[in-house]
Amino acid sequence: MKGSTYVDSRMIMGNNFIGVDSTLMKLLCEGRKINMRMYEVLNFVLIPRVPFSDYKLIKHRDSHILAAVPPVPLLAMNADPELNKRFYLKKNLWYENQMFAGDSSPGWHLLPKNACSIYTNKNYVEQMNRIPAGHKVATVQSMVYTMLAQYRATGKMLYKYIRLRCADVPGGRGSGKHVYVTFIPGNILVEECDDMESVPDISLATEIIPE
Repeated sequence: MKGSTYVDSRMIMGNNFIGVDSTLMKLLCEGRKINMRMYEVLNFVLIPRVPFSDYKLIKHRDSHILAAVPPVPLLAMNADPELNKRFYLKKNLWYENQMFAGDSSPGWHLLPKNACSIYTNKNYVEQMNRIPAGHKVATVQSMVYTMLAQYRATGKMLYKYIRLRCADVPGGRGSGKHVYVTFIPGNILVEECDDMESVPDISLATEIIPE
Protein backbone atom coordinates (compact mmCIF):
# COMPACT_ATOMS: atom_id res chain seq x y z
CA MET A 1 0.00 0.00 0.00
CA LYS A 2 1.33 3.42 -0.91
CA GLY A 3 2.58 5.51 2.00
CA SER A 4 1.48 9.03 2.79
CA THR A 5 3.45 12.16 1.87
CA TYR A 6 5.05 14.37 4.49
CA VAL A 7 2.62 17.21 3.81
CA ASP A 8 -0.46 14.97 3.89
CA SER A 9 0.74 13.21 7.05
CA ARG A 10 1.16 16.53 8.84
CA MET A 11 -2.30 17.64 7.73
CA ILE A 12 -3.93 14.37 8.83
CA MET A 13 -2.21 14.05 12.21
CA GLY A 14 -2.38 17.73 13.21
CA ASN A 15 -0.98 18.22 16.73
CA ASN A 16 -0.12 14.51 16.84
CA PHE A 17 2.62 14.97 14.25
CA ILE A 18 6.32 15.31 15.15
CA GLY A 19 8.28 16.07 12.00
CA VAL A 20 11.91 16.68 11.12
CA ASP A 21 11.36 20.37 11.81
CA SER A 22 10.25 19.83 15.41
CA THR A 23 11.65 22.09 18.11
CA LEU A 24 13.44 19.12 19.67
CA MET A 25 15.10 18.16 16.37
CA LYS A 26 16.33 21.74 15.95
CA LEU A 27 17.65 21.79 19.51
CA LEU A 28 19.63 18.60 18.92
CA CYS A 29 21.04 20.03 15.69
CA GLU A 30 22.11 23.20 17.45
CA GLY A 31 23.64 21.11 20.22
CA ARG A 32 25.69 19.27 17.60
CA LYS A 33 24.18 15.92 18.55
CA ILE A 34 23.21 15.82 14.88
CA ASN A 35 25.37 17.79 12.47
CA MET A 36 23.66 19.75 9.72
CA ARG A 37 24.67 17.19 7.12
CA MET A 38 22.75 14.52 9.06
CA TYR A 39 19.81 16.90 9.36
CA GLU A 40 19.79 17.28 5.57
CA VAL A 41 19.94 13.51 5.15
CA LEU A 42 17.00 13.10 7.50
CA ASN A 43 15.01 15.60 5.48
CA PHE A 44 15.68 13.84 2.20
CA VAL A 45 15.27 10.30 3.54
CA LEU A 46 12.32 10.70 5.89
CA ILE A 47 10.14 13.29 4.16
CA PRO A 48 9.25 11.27 1.03
CA ARG A 49 8.88 8.01 2.92
CA VAL A 50 6.13 8.10 5.49
CA PRO A 51 5.48 4.33 5.61
CA PHE A 52 1.82 4.57 6.56
CA SER A 53 -1.12 5.07 4.22
CA ASP A 54 -3.49 8.04 4.51
CA TYR A 55 -6.20 5.55 5.49
CA LYS A 56 -4.17 4.18 8.41
CA LEU A 57 -3.20 7.65 9.61
CA ILE A 58 -6.81 8.85 9.47
CA LYS A 59 -7.86 5.78 11.44
CA HIS A 60 -5.32 6.47 14.19
CA ARG A 61 -4.94 10.26 14.10
CA ASP A 62 -6.75 10.82 17.41
CA SER A 63 -5.20 7.91 19.32
CA HIS A 64 -1.60 7.92 18.06
CA ILE A 65 1.40 10.18 17.46
CA LEU A 66 3.39 10.02 14.24
CA ALA A 67 7.02 10.86 15.00
CA ALA A 68 10.12 11.20 12.82
CA VAL A 69 12.75 9.85 15.19
CA PRO A 70 16.40 10.81 14.47
CA PRO A 71 19.48 8.61 15.02
CA VAL A 72 20.19 10.16 18.42
CA PRO A 73 20.62 7.56 21.20
CA LEU A 74 19.35 7.86 24.74
CA LEU A 75 22.77 8.81 26.12
CA ALA A 76 23.10 11.71 23.67
CA MET A 77 19.69 13.06 24.67
CA ASN A 78 20.58 12.66 28.34
CA ALA A 79 23.86 14.53 27.76
CA ASP A 80 22.24 17.58 26.15
CA PRO A 81 22.28 20.39 28.78
CA GLU A 82 18.72 21.47 27.99
CA LEU A 83 17.19 18.01 27.76
CA ASN A 84 19.05 16.77 30.82
CA LYS A 85 16.66 18.87 32.91
CA ARG A 86 13.82 16.61 31.79
CA PHE A 87 15.47 13.37 32.96
CA TYR A 88 14.94 12.06 36.48
CA LEU A 89 18.48 10.63 36.45
CA LYS A 90 20.76 13.49 35.44
CA LYS A 91 24.14 11.86 36.11
CA ASN A 92 25.65 8.58 37.33
CA LEU A 93 23.35 6.77 34.93
CA TRP A 94 22.87 3.07 35.59
CA TYR A 95 22.53 2.50 31.85
CA GLU A 96 25.64 4.43 30.82
CA ASN A 97 27.43 1.29 29.61
CA GLN A 98 24.32 -0.55 28.45
CA MET A 99 24.16 -1.36 24.74
CA PHE A 100 20.57 -0.13 24.33
CA ALA A 101 21.51 3.35 25.58
CA GLY A 102 23.84 3.83 22.61
CA ASP A 103 21.43 2.42 20.02
CA SER A 104 18.83 4.27 17.99
CA SER A 105 15.90 3.33 15.76
CA PRO A 106 15.56 6.25 13.34
CA GLY A 107 12.58 6.54 11.06
CA TRP A 108 8.84 7.04 11.32
CA HIS A 109 7.08 5.65 14.41
CA LEU A 110 3.32 5.52 14.97
CA LEU A 111 2.95 5.32 18.74
CA PRO A 112 -0.19 5.34 20.92
CA LYS A 113 -0.80 8.48 22.98
CA ASN A 114 -2.01 6.51 25.98
CA ALA A 115 -0.98 3.29 27.67
CA CYS A 116 -3.26 0.39 26.78
CA SER A 117 -5.07 -1.30 29.66
CA ILE A 118 -4.98 -4.75 28.04
CA TYR A 119 -1.31 -5.02 29.07
CA THR A 120 -1.62 -4.03 32.74
CA ASN A 121 -1.61 -6.57 35.59
CA LYS A 122 0.32 -8.96 33.34
CA ASN A 123 3.89 -10.18 33.26
CA TYR A 124 6.07 -9.77 30.17
CA VAL A 125 5.10 -13.07 28.52
CA GLU A 126 1.41 -12.41 29.10
CA GLN A 127 1.80 -8.92 27.63
CA MET A 128 3.54 -10.26 24.53
CA ASN A 129 0.69 -12.71 24.00
CA ARG A 130 -1.74 -9.79 23.89
CA ILE A 131 -0.01 -7.81 21.11
CA PRO A 132 -2.38 -7.59 18.12
CA ALA A 133 -1.29 -8.29 14.55
CA GLY A 134 0.46 -5.36 12.92
CA HIS A 135 2.00 -4.12 16.16
CA LYS A 136 5.40 -4.55 17.83
CA VAL A 137 7.20 -3.48 21.00
CA ALA A 138 8.84 -0.05 20.75
CA THR A 139 12.40 0.82 21.82
CA VAL A 140 13.33 3.07 24.71
CA GLN A 141 15.04 5.50 22.35
CA SER A 142 11.99 6.04 20.13
CA MET A 143 9.74 6.37 23.16
CA VAL A 144 11.95 8.87 24.98
CA TYR A 145 12.42 11.01 21.88
CA THR A 146 8.67 11.11 21.23
CA MET A 147 7.91 11.90 24.87
CA LEU A 148 10.45 14.74 24.92
CA ALA A 149 9.33 16.15 21.58
CA GLN A 150 5.65 16.12 22.54
CA TYR A 151 6.40 17.71 25.90
CA ARG A 152 8.41 20.52 24.30
CA ALA A 153 5.71 21.13 21.70
CA THR A 154 2.58 20.93 23.87
CA GLY A 155 3.62 20.66 27.52
CA LYS A 156 1.81 17.32 27.74
CA MET A 157 3.43 14.43 29.60
CA LEU A 158 2.75 11.18 27.75
CA TYR A 159 2.29 7.99 29.80
CA LYS A 160 2.27 9.87 33.09
CA TYR A 161 2.89 7.54 36.05
CA ILE A 162 2.55 4.44 33.81
CA ARG A 163 5.65 2.31 33.36
CA LEU A 164 5.93 1.04 29.79
CA ARG A 165 8.05 -2.03 29.16
CA CYS A 166 10.12 -1.54 26.01
CA ALA A 167 11.91 -3.92 23.67
CA ASP A 168 15.30 -3.25 25.28
CA VAL A 169 16.92 -5.71 27.66
CA PRO A 170 19.44 -4.51 30.30
CA GLY A 171 22.61 -6.53 30.42
CA GLY A 172 21.76 -8.52 27.32
CA ARG A 173 19.35 -11.36 26.70
CA GLY A 174 18.62 -13.77 29.49
CA SER A 175 18.59 -11.12 32.21
CA GLY A 176 14.92 -11.74 32.96
CA LYS A 177 14.29 -8.00 32.85
CA HIS A 178 13.25 -5.29 30.40
CA VAL A 179 13.76 -1.56 30.40
CA TYR A 180 10.76 0.64 31.06
CA VAL A 181 10.09 4.35 30.62
CA THR A 182 7.60 6.63 32.35
CA PHE A 183 6.87 10.31 32.87
CA ILE A 184 6.70 11.51 36.44
CA PRO A 185 5.96 15.25 36.89
CA GLY A 186 8.44 17.06 34.68
CA ASN A 187 10.91 14.18 34.43
CA ILE A 188 11.38 11.10 32.28
CA LEU A 189 12.47 8.03 34.20
CA VAL A 190 14.25 5.11 32.51
CA GLU A 191 14.58 2.04 34.72
CA GLU A 192 14.41 -1.73 34.60
CA CYS A 193 11.81 -4.15 35.92
CA ASP A 194 11.56 -7.89 36.34
CA ASP A 195 9.72 -9.72 33.55
CA MET A 196 7.57 -11.50 36.12
CA GLU A 197 6.32 -8.27 37.67
CA SER A 198 2.58 -7.91 37.12
CA VAL A 199 1.03 -4.73 38.56
CA PRO A 200 -1.54 -2.07 37.52
CA ASP A 201 1.04 0.60 36.63
CA ILE A 202 3.11 -1.50 34.20
CA SER A 203 1.93 -1.60 30.60
CA LEU A 204 3.70 -2.29 27.28
CA ALA A 205 5.25 0.18 24.85
CA THR A 206 3.86 -0.74 21.43
CA GLU A 207 3.79 0.82 17.99
CA ILE A 208 2.18 0.09 14.66
CA ILE A 209 4.46 -1.70 12.20
CA PRO A 210 5.13 0.36 9.03
CA GLU A 211 3.39 -0.86 5.90
